[in-house]
Amino acid sequence: MINPLYYITNIVFAAVLLIVYLHDSTFEDKSNSRSRSYGRLLKCVIFFCIQDAAWGFFGSVPLYNGIPFFISSTVFHLSTVTTAAFWMIYVINYAEHKPKHMKLWKSLLALVCFLQLSLLVVNLFVPIVFRISPGGEYVTYDYRPYCFINQYAIFMMIALISIYAYIKNSGKDSSYSAIFIFVLAPVVCGIFQYCFPEAPFYSIGYFIGSMIIHVYVTLDDREQLLIQNASTDELTGLWNRKSYEEEIMNLRDSEIPESFVFISMDVNELKSTNDNLGHNAGDELIIAAADCMKRCFGGYGRVYRTGGDEFCAMIYCSSDTLEEIKTDFENSQLDWKGSFDVNLSISAGFVKKSEDQNLPLDEMILRADRRMYSSKNDFYNSKGIDRWGQQEAYKALCGSYTKILKADLTEDNYLIIKMPGEEKNEEMGFRPKLFDWIKEFAVSGHVHEGDLEIFLRKTHPDFVRNFFLEGYPVFYVHYRRLIGGEFKKAMMEMVPAPEFTPEHQIVFLFVKNVN
Repeated sequence: MINPLYYITNIVFAAVLLIVYLHDSTFEDKSNSRSRSYGRLLKCVIFFCIQDAAWGFFGSVPLYNGIPFFISSTVFHLSTVTTAAFWMIYVINYAEHKPKHMKLWKSLLALVCFLQLSLLVVNLFVPIVFRISPGGEYVTYDYRPYCFINQYAIFMMIALISIYAYIKNSGKDSSYSAIFIFVLAPVVCGIFQYCFPEAPFYSIGYFIGSMIIHVYVTLDDREQLLIQNASTDELTGLWNRKSYEEEIMNLRDSEIPESFVFISMDVNELKSTNDNLGHNAGDELIIAAADCMKRCFGGYGRVYRTGGDEFCAMIYCSSDTLEEIKTDFENSQLDWKGSFDVNLSISAGFVKKSEDQNLPLDEMILRADRRMYSSKNDFYNSKGIDRWGQQEAYKALCGSYTKILKADLTEDNYLIIKMPGEEKNEEMGFRPKLFDWIKEFAVSGHVHEGDLEIFLRKTHPDFVRNFFLEGYPVFYVHYRRLIGGEFKKAMMEMVPAPEFTPEHQIVFLFVKNVN
């Protein structure tokens, strides 16, 4: 009879590993094959401990029927090999330098699993591995050692793969030493299991090995992931502004080689894309720009996203190589096709250290920015757009209005873009709801009584909403308002915003004095 501690120990192991699995699955990187294979390995080891506990339970209590003990024993022998197989798959995914002829290794693994399964299938009909005696005893037969040989064949393959990976790594990563420890634990415990079949040495070995992976490998992977997340931009995967500033500090304290090139970049027409096609289109443009930069510059240095549409790269290459990179960069933009009707265009300014060996880093950055803005102006001028003129016109236009709001007529709320501070008080009718504000402004004496009736009628919520639903492009109302103790002519105007829809009416509201 099996000691009850056998299955109690396995239940404890399974419970602890389940907690580890649930904890690790919270942080699992689904894109990482090593992380995924560790998750599968943990589930397999948990199952092994549970079935081993079942084997210990059936072997420790009197049974009138030996079938449950027989089934449990069969599952046990099958699990020893399948768990070792998952162990090998994890080691293959863990090793950066994989051995040659991986198909051959995987074929050998499949062959061993097939041999184990064949022995157990035959044992269902003819006892060649084990049987359960009428008294409930586990009785071994001549082919039982082959079940252990199959398992140890897998461990031998794991050892060879581990040694190969460790040699190729040349000891650069100390965590590779953990491979030998977590492989050694099940192997050593497997020897004890063969000598003492009524003790749970297999589960002990797998438990120790799994915990070693968790402590020395998985936690290290998680730490590296946290460092990477803190240093990279979430949307593009490029290095973020924090990493950029750290690299600039490092370069200021070191001698910059002649091959150093600083590149300042900005995505063209991103704002108009966001305004006209929505932020999904804008995000697609940013991601496309980042991918283009990574492909062209990533092999020579680092690429950073320093702002919304602002990027830079710091690379090391010869002048001839730089010209090839520039050509590749331009072609990559021309070749890109996205989901929206928009083209990818990136303005860039390149500055080589070889231009002037005495040129300070900060001056290189400023020079690259100037060249990038010059390239940007050339881009817009080629399209007949005067960007500086646009900005001056925008300022002049905004200056002609006393009040500018972005209003949501459907939800009856607003954002203040421009407004005199003294108008933000309840005496002048100020309210948190747009239409309440307009009404209270009028009835509080700030609209001339001769214009009050038509003003209230035309600014009623139903009137304004229906006005736009009927397809009219611009809403306006003239009235006289109280300014400095006397009534002067004014005009309120509403224009649909780019994101306006009949179901969600977003408009710009303008108020100006009319002479």
